Amino acid sequence: MVDHTHSPAFVIVSAKDIARRAHQIYVDRGYADGFDRQDWLQAERELKNPPSAERVFPRDAKNR
Repeated sequence: MVDHTHSPAFVIVSAKDIARRAHQIYVDRGYADGFDRQDWLQAERELKNPPSAERVFPRDAKNR
């Protein structure tokens, strides 16, 4: 679960969330090995920098 604070400048992301997203990136690539660090960093970037609408209005973005 990604928890958004009142300020869109801060997004709290757990290691479990990052691992889950990194695994999905791995699966989407066809289970190609050797990209674990790249997948982790990409997942971290994606989760910590959500689209601007989700950052500003997190409740509204989830209902779209």
